[in-house]
Amino acid sequence: MILLFKKTKLFAFVTIPLWIVGVVIARIALFPDGGVIYPVLIALCGAYVLYTFAVIQANKMHRSFNDILSDECDPDRFIELYTPLREEGLKHKGTLFITESAYATALHLAGRSAEAREIVRALMARPNFARQRVIDRGDAFIDEGIYSLAVGDLPAARDAIERADALLDQLTVGSADYNRLFREVTRLRYRADIAEGIYDEALEYFTDTSREYTVPYTKVNRMNTLAQIYRGKGDLRLLRKCLSYIAENGGTLKMAKDAREELGTLPEVFEEPVHEDADGD
Repeated sequence: MILLFKKTKLFAFVTIPLWIVGVVIARIALFPDGGVIYPVLIALCGAYVLYTFAVIQANKMHRSFNDILSDECDPDRFIELYTPLREEGLKHKGTLFITESAYATALHLAGRSAEAREIVRALMARPNFARQRVIDRGDAFIDEGIYSLAVGDLPAARDAIERADALLDQLTVGSADYNRLFREVTRLRYRADIAEGIYDEALEYFTDTSREYTVPYTKVNRMNTLAQIYRGKGDLRLLRKCLSYIAENGGTLKMAKDAREELGTLPEVFEEPVHEDADGD
């Protein structure tokens, strides 16, 4: 993570050596007969603290980029800002996976799902993919399934779902990783059903507002899923309602751009007036 961000990399590579040299020189200058063992140990401890601080800062920077997608729904801006950092991250094996995963997500949300799928497939083809954490591999399979659905490759999506589902056996039931992967597998399975025209169970699942849709993107994405269902069912009134929400809150997401375009083509749907009986019942 630390090598992914140039500012953090510069901080670590400059500050830590200066700290070590400074502590050793200070000890020798003040206590010339005291040796260098203790100052070296002190310097290393301080270097570890500085390194930890740098990693924390790098994590904050990475979350700030994620916020561009999750809170601002702006993949266009993410791609613009992240591209030079991606070039830096690709230089190091330790940061390549997270760098490429984040970039692929942004490409997909911007409507470039075929490119995103190729990036994820390249990650999964790497020899060290099997050594990635189970949850990381699960996320990669989920991503491939999402991107495959977006390009209309339902068989590949179903295959990715099953591979992700198989990884659940390697996680502790009830753990945070297990719950997250189970939730993602379930959602993706329902979305694959929708692509096949199977709506009823998916409709029940995605209309349950008690589920975790906490940030703007997840809310917009849920509405987009419901829009697919209502479009398939021919319910123009609820379809228009979903599209209006997506168009208003989806920023530069491809689904938001599509919603704005579709809204211009939908016929107007008027609510039927309620007529009372003569006796007021």
